[in-house]
Amino acid sequence: MLISQSSNNGFISALESPNPITNSYEKYSSNFNRLKEMENWSEILILGNQALIDNLMTEVQKAKTHAQLASCSYYLGDYDGCAKHANSCLEISECLDDPNMIMRALYLLSAYKRGEGNKNASVDPKQADQYFKEARSLIDKALQCFDYCKDDFIKAKVLFNAGAAHSDDPHGDLEIAIPKYQEAIKIYQSLEEYDDFARTSIRLGKVFLLQKRYAELLDLLNKMDISLLPTKTKVHYKYLEAQYFVAMLDYPKAQLVLLDAINDATNLGMETDLSRLTLLLNSIQRLSFEE
Repeated sequence: MLISQSSNNGFISALESPNPITNSYEKYSSNFNRLKEMENWSEILILGNQALIDNLMTEVQKAKTHAQLASCSYYLGDYDGCAKHANSCLEISECLDDPNMIMRALYLLSAYKRGEGNKNASVDPKQADQYFKEARSLIDKALQCFDYCKDDFIKAKVLFNAGAAHSDDPHGDLEIAIPKYQEAIKIYQSLEEYDDFARTSIRLGKVFLLQKRYAELLDLLNKMDISLLPTKTKVHYKYLEAQYFVAMLDYPKAQLVLLDAINDATNLGMETDLSRLTLLLNSIQRLSFEE
């Protein structure tokens, strides 16, 4: 048994294998799935960046590592880090002429541009518009490779990001976003990728909420089994469910759902979500008082 400890966060991992780990890439790849399940993105970045520095891997492995680190950077809100790794993935994948990895790099770059658009929406709308246009341009390039891609999971990710490039943009076309989300949902369902299925369904539900298509929103909510969701996704589900109850003027049910979601968000330290949930709860309480 080899014990390693990260100096940054005190994370301790136990690696049990009959064969000793001989280099930093093997250490990174053997730990990746476990760290991903724990959502320990920082530790993945530490191990992955060291593996890239040591450069004891093939070009295919290097492209995959850059893609994985781009995703981790995005989850941590480090959009510059996401762009750096996604661009490196794209450069290597184009040299390898690998349509799967080219599409993966393009949807990551689109997500980066979309993230910057969201970040700038309230402070610099003109700059945000440009970011959203670039996000759509990148995802359109990925869609052009669609027929050459053999990986259904990557196809679903591209469709998800194609929908998000429109639904996140205040000037986007929701009628384009809807079928993209619906196609992605079908693929995730067929692959039994339930968390991705639910997260995409929640995004589609937000579109239906904006369009006041409440029957379709309720149908989406009913198709998701909340018991199968990780807690973070449950919080997002409950927020959407509470919004549905508000639209139906059922304030007591909305408050119960929100209080449950606030408890989960507090336990996970989901500060941004906690703020949004509390704001909605306060609004409902004011409405209930006025009645």
